[in-house]
Amino acid sequence: MKREYLKSLELSEEIIDKIMDENGKDVEAIKNKYADYDNIKVQLKEANKQIENFKSMDIDKIKQAADDWKSKFDESEQEHKKQIEKFIKETAIKTAIADKAQDIDIVAKLFDMDKITVDEDGKVSGVDEQLTAMQESKKFLFKTNEVQVDYTPRSGKTKSINPFAKDTFNLTEQGQLLKDDPEKAKALAAEAGTKI
Repeated sequence: MKREYLKSLELSEEIIDKIMDENGKDVEAIKNKYADYDNIKVQLKEANKQIENFKSMDIDKIKQAADDWKSKFDESEQEHKKQIEKFIKETAIKTAIADKAQDIDIVAKLFDMDKITVDEDGKVSGVDEQLTAMQESKKFLFKTNEVQVDYTPRSGKTKSINPFAKDTFNLTEQGQLLKDDPEKAKALAAEAGTKI
């Protein structure tokens, strides 16, 4: 409502002011009721834009990508488990042969990994059986506590040449024998009647 219209009706200023105040309250009430119209209009525009983006999406392609990633994850997890199991087996082998083998790396390679198992608790089995069999069949790969003296007393025949004996005296072999096997060197020297 316009003020000029009310003046044309020949109403007093005071009455026009009261009518305009009431009219203003009505207009404000209606304005407040629809105050978020612009905001809703922007939200609607954004929602429509999102809907258009969704329409252009290939759902089957997204599902396939998700399945591919799940498959890659599963493969990676399996490979990781295999590596951990291999590490546990190798550690168990090396621990079992640490103080027994002449060369840990060589002996460790002789184990059949397929015959070694690791249970859910991490307990390893199959190492001891293979180790026992190897110690019997390939004794030369393992340390022994026995001192091997390759000689017989004076009354018998010697199996090897004694580098300390008068007729087979050899300083090079004596030095090598002292370096490699001091106990055997002492025994052979004693047999030849020499004191070291």
